[in-house]
Amino acid sequence: MPQNKKNEGDPRVESFAKIAGSPMLEHFSAQLSGEVAAMDGDFMTIKKGKDEVAIIIDKGRSLPVSKTTITEDGEKDTETVPFTEVKKGKYVKANATMLPSGDWELMGINIRENKRKAE
Repeated sequence: MPQNKKNEGDPRVESFAKIAGSPMLEHFSAQLSGEVAAMDGDFMTIKKGKDEVAIIIDKGRSLPVSKTTITEDGEKDTETVPFTEVKKGKYVKANATMLPSGDWELMGINIRENKRKAE
């Protein structure tokens, strides 16, 4: 697996590189965080800085969707919400599985909202 300067020495990348080409790897799951940059039919794009990834949304199955709000006093409040709450501009943590094709498929998502005031 080629490495660039940005991920050189990252133990996560090195660990994944050891099994990336192995027949024992059936799928790979990851938690991806960033801002929803686009919602386009069966895909959503999450972006953080210069990095972005397109994720397949299988609308034929029920996806767990939650929203965590960090209140002004730092408390976390989490609730189950409909998928329609996932919108462009929202900060999310998406659980996704890499398919054998190399595409990412959404398995669940958490919308993060911070109402805490900066100190």
